Amino acid sequence: MRRSSSFTVEKEKITEEQFTEFLSVSKAVEKEQESDYSTMDIDRVTVGGDDLRSRLIASGKFNEAEAVVVIEIMLEHGIIEKVSYDTYRLKK
Repeated sequence: MRRSSSFTVEKEKITEEQFTEFLSVSKAVEKEQESDYSTMDIDRVTVGGDDLRSRLIASGKFNEAEAVVVIEIMLEHGIIEKVSYDTYRLKK
């Protein structure tokens, strides 16, 4: 199923490029967590909000405000789910 190229939340939009970058960054962070055997099993499939926002900003595709908004957009559209305070998991 193809997702829309942009989502709107309170007049905020993300581009197709930002959507793709979000998925790429999220998957990369999640993959790093999966191979970190010093963490509990449940933590290997989750991504901390601080780490996710930092990585999104470091990608150069998001500023700080956009990194916050894109997480909210992805939650609203069911791309990710919140598993605890400021901790997320990509929906499979």
